[in-house]
Amino acid sequence: MTAEISGKWTWTMFPYMQGVLDAFLEPGLKGIRCMKSSQAGWSETLATLLGFIIDMMAAPIIVLFPKEKKAKEFNLERFEPMVNSTPRLQAKVPLTSREKGITQTFKLFPGGWLKFVHSHSADEVKSSSARYGFVEEPDECDRDVRNQGSSVKLLLERLKWFFDTFSIMGGSPTIEDLSTIAFEMELTDKRKWFVACHHCDKTLPLDGQAWDHVKWPEDETRNHPIFGKAVPERAFLVCPHCHATWTNQERVLNVRRAWDLQRQGVPGYGWIPTAPRSEFAGFYISDLMSCAPQASLQVLAEKRLEADYKARTGDLTGLMLFYNNQLGLPFKYKSPAPKIEELEARCEDYAELTVPWGGLRLTLGADVQGDRIALVVVAWGRGEESWRVYWGEIHGNPVDQNDPSWTELERFLFRPYRHASGEELYVEAASIDSADGNTSDAVYAFCRKHRHRGVMAIRGVETGEIYRVPRPIDPARKTKASRYGLHVYLVGTEKAKDLIIGFGEHGGKLRLSEKDDHGNLITGRGAGRMHWYREIRGDYYKQITSEIKAPRKGYRRNKLFWDVKPGVRNEALDCEVYALHASRSLKINLMTEAQWFAIEERLRQPDLIGRANRGERGELPAPVQAPAQRNTPGAAPAPPQPEKTVAGAAASRSRAVDPLLAQLNMGGGAHTQSDSTTPY
Repeated sequence: MTAEISGKWTWTMFPYMQGVLDAFLEPGLKGIRCMKSSQAGWSETLATLLGFIIDMMAAPIIVLFPKEKKAKEFNLERFEPMVNSTPRLQAKVPLTSREKGITQTFKLFPGGWLKFVHSHSADEVKSSSARYGFVEEPDECDRDVRNQGSSVKLLLERLKWFFDTFSIMGGSPTIEDLSTIAFEMELTDKRKWFVACHHCDKTLPLDGQAWDHVKWPEDETRNHPIFGKAVPERAFLVCPHCHATWTNQERVLNVRRAWDLQRQGVPGYGWIPTAPRSEFAGFYISDLMSCAPQASLQVLAEKRLEADYKARTGDLTGLMLFYNNQLGLPFKYKSPAPKIEELEARCEDYAELTVPWGGLRLTLGADVQGDRIALVVVAWGRGEESWRVYWGEIHGNPVDQNDPSWTELERFLFRPYRHASGEELYVEAASIDSADGNTSDAVYAFCRKHRHRGVMAIRGVETGEIYRVPRPIDPARKTKASRYGLHVYLVGTEKAKDLIIGFGEHGGKLRLSEKDDHGNLITGRGAGRMHWYREIRGDYYKQITSEIKAPRKGYRRNKLFWDVKPGVRNEALDCEVYALHASRSLKINLMTEAQWFAIEERLRQPDLIGRANRGERGELPAPVQAPAQRNTPGAAPAPPQPEKTVAGAAASRSRAVDPLLAQLNMGGGAHTQSDSTTPY
């Protein structure tokens, strides 16, 4: 074996890791999950398991690393030294034979092979099937490899070809609700390391939660620039049962004693499951369990005090790293998004596929997956107040341009939607995601067919404005979109999600609500408010809150990123972003009161062909006086309403874009040559 300390390897520093090795041969298990602190002996445990499989249970093995560099470092620093120092492995694993294709990331041995792959390459992860799958630091692995999903999920899919597969994941967590390893731990039996107090002989777990029992004294005469009056070098642990104190040396002795007692078969010590039996063994490991000098109570206290000092200056990265790397716990970063129960309580009584009063213009956002098209139809009003008209999915095979799912999407795009006035509204602009390489051809063909009806092919990017006019097509650049003669519109997803969900203490549109006299949540009316109908599909609420903007490890201070919660689909949120992009293409956010008033006046006029009369519509709200600002200098006057004929009415129903747009000179923002180059 290899390690930072020379000499024969022992588990003296990390005695608890022997229990992880034993779990590999435990009957009935299909995998091991380990949520750990950063220096817990995990790399040596992983190398030991690889050597055991190669020597005793030979089969194909895939090990997934976050980056290619990490894979090569593991090979050079851990795996190859282990092989060279172990005669049985040295006889089976050639390290330098180029004739057999041996490289730093691929090894052959009798009965199988070993591949080190990285998370940024979907082809590497998907190229082979294996019996054993290892994931090193799953929280740092790519969450969406070329729009094909999480690299961790892609690896687990490659294990399904074997009936007796075994998967092993280990890593430090990141943000609560975003951590992959924390999500995986919920599927396990949640084993914790129990040690006995040498004073009262009662046991307690030394996982990260035990940090609440670590204390240190204060010296009133001391004034350290970072620690203040605290004295971290005298840190101690307090037994929650008898309140006796443990020194760091006593903590280490108690950890080693627990392992000795477990090996002797004494119940109640060492690894004990805290959840019902599962097919996966889960292990919580913190630095409080470590016997290494760099994990002493004094060192941990100093790191916590330093993190608290940075937090007081507004930098939370130190505190996050302390929870992740020392305690092995996810950091609680509060999202401003409302709870799902709050959103459900705000639903409103209007029918699906209908537009309530206030909604005056329609857009559509669609997210194209390999087996379905998710879409949302949104009605917009003054101040970007919005109403969900439809949320759902069209199942099929969107990869095929002739699949019926595209015909069904046309039906949603070009059908009439009944307004509360009895009139009909049509979708004026649609943004359809084309980022998936498998479905992009079909998306481009569809958008080219309907581009004169405001249908745009879009691709999300983190930075930039929500809507921006695309660059002219460059004949010299041979892209897939240019072959179809299409512009691809870039969507600034970060700003769009900031606006919808919000971040930190800055709540987005989802937070805009009120309470009645009894404390019940009501949506209310006003600029930016989001509304949804009572019968909306239940997964909408979970998907619209599926992402959190939070820090990431390894990035500069206070830099925040939008990340998807593990195990939660986010198509509804993506569709909302795309529908917002479509509305910005129509410049709905810049419309004047005179323009909104003109649309309302048209909807109040009776239909001359008798399609609906006032008795069928019910009572309409009282007419609103035309706003005074429409006569002010520079303001656009409300245009006169042309006489509607039977032929004109039939023509308006046959078009996807409402004819009023041409009168108001507001339509076609997404597909005409008159677009301004100013981003919105």
